[in-house]
Amino acid sequence: MDLPACSLPHIRWQAKRMPFSEKILFIERNIPGVDTKQLSDLKFIHNIRNCIMHNNGIADSALQSKYKEKQKISLNRDEVNDYGILVRETAKDLWNNLSLNYPSS
Repeated sequence: MDLPACSLPHIRWQAKRMPFSEKILFIERNIPGVDTKQLSDLKFIHNIRNCIMHNNGIADSALQSKYKEKQKISLNRDEVNDYGILVRETAKDLWNNLSLNYPSS
């Protein structure tokens, strides 16, 4: 679903209504210059969050690059910190990219 160029307030409003997977697709299709490695890492972090919240901390196939399926997810302090930094940096980069490519009104 490609959306036409629109204002930042409209993008913000629309983003609140989309599930995560649709947000990622929107970003990939509509925001030029996005770091694909950052998006890939963000998807992985989202999958960790989902397994912790919905699978009682048990990994599923979406996490097979780090965990075996049905393995208990174990995160140390540094991993949690690194994931938090990555999410904040990605959000900042996306916002800067949006600000450059869409009008602010």
